[in-house]
Amino acid sequence: MNILAFESSCDETAVAVVRDGRTVLSDAILSQADMHALYGGVVPEIASRKHVEAIAGLTDQALREAGVRKKDIDAVAVTYAPGLIGAVLVGVSFAKSVAYALGVPLIPVHHIRGHIAANYLAFPELAPPFLALAISGGNTLIVDVRDYTDMAILGATRDDAAGECFDKAARVLGLPYPGGRPMDQLAQQSKGGKYVLPRAHVEGAPLDMSFSGLKTAVVNLVHNARQKGETLDAAALARDFARAVSDELVPRAVEALLLAACIALGVYVGLPLALVVLQPDFGTALVYVVIFAIMLFCSKMDWKLIVTIIVSLVLLMIPIWYFLTLSSDNFRLTRILMWLNPEAYPDEARQIINAQIAIGSGGWFGKGVISVGSLASLGYISDDHTDMIFSIICEAFGYVGGIVVISLFLLLILR
Repeated sequence: MNILAFESSCDETAVAVVRDGRTVLSDAILSQADMHALYGGVVPEIASRKHVEAIAGLTDQALREAGVRKKDIDAVAVTYAPGLIGAVLVGVSFAKSVAYALGVPLIPVHHIRGHIAANYLAFPELAPPFLALAISGGNTLIVDVRDYTDMAILGATRDDAAGECFDKAARVLGLPYPGGRPMDQLAQQSKGGKYVLPRAHVEGAPLDMSFSGLKTAVVNLVHNARQKGETLDAAALARDFARAVSDELVPRAVEALLLAACIALGVYVGLPLALVVLQPDFGTALVYVVIFAIMLFCSKMDWKLIVTIIVSLVLLMIPIWYFLTLSSDNFRLTRILMWLNPEAYPDEARQIINAQIAIGSGGWFGKGVISVGSLASLGYISDDHTDMIFSIICEAFGYVGGIVVISLFLLLILR
């Protein structure tokens, strides 16, 4: 599938042709940075007019460089938000016209989702789930990418974005727009540690950020130094400023990653493991089957690989589980000895042992239905072997289910 894509949300006009969502055939860009540098920031009206002038020519250039014709286009995509409203409208209006003229679907693309999806182009092997730190101009967010279209914001800035903060700090220091690169180059000239700048913490929202206080602190520091005639170490200030921004971003991203990992461990390992330990029976096995089916569907992995690993783990764990059960459950060991040598046990002892086994192995299944083991223990089934066999089958299902879920979780981590 060939998609013709448009981006005009700020001060760059971009048109690209992408094949199958992973291969960029062409990418034509016209930047307005030099023009807006005269004003120290983007002027929305000027940006919109420049988009109008550039978008048609860039479209022809993108098609030509991709080596595709207009009739080869299968869909049109365009950034619809967020962004400068006038600039966004230029791209959306042009994209709608192209899609209508070619008779193909129009795909609206969220600006931030587009930034996250760009990672699929840079790293073709990447697939959800993963955690994304989106730092783009007026937006700074920590996003839990659960699937290609299923995302959740874990944290975001409450005011200025990191990029805006860099631009405003650069401007007060007399550096050109955009300010990120000049600030970084200046910061490399000093080890910093000279200026104390604030790090904000949002109460009740540990993953949220705030940069307005940092921006104000830099502006006030520079203005006070100039008013007092003091020498300002611009390189040290740039270094300390960059460190303060990093201190806002990196620890929160790491905390979000640990939080997501703990949730995954609790859901995919803690819960199944607890169920295996506390209630290894047929009812638990049914729950495991449902969990396994859901996880298998979500994982989108090679089912042959999954089955191979699970079967290997099951074959390894069943004898281990059985011997551990023998060593820890005297009633079951006694039951097997009773089966091998029935003459050594009177009828009263046999009934007590049968009842203990039935109570221990019935679990969820035995509480809802009169199990074969219960019937045997009450004397309604004369075959003493039935209860033991049923007990072993029930518990084997429970443990195998736990092994299946835990092994699939390991696969999700290792993939």
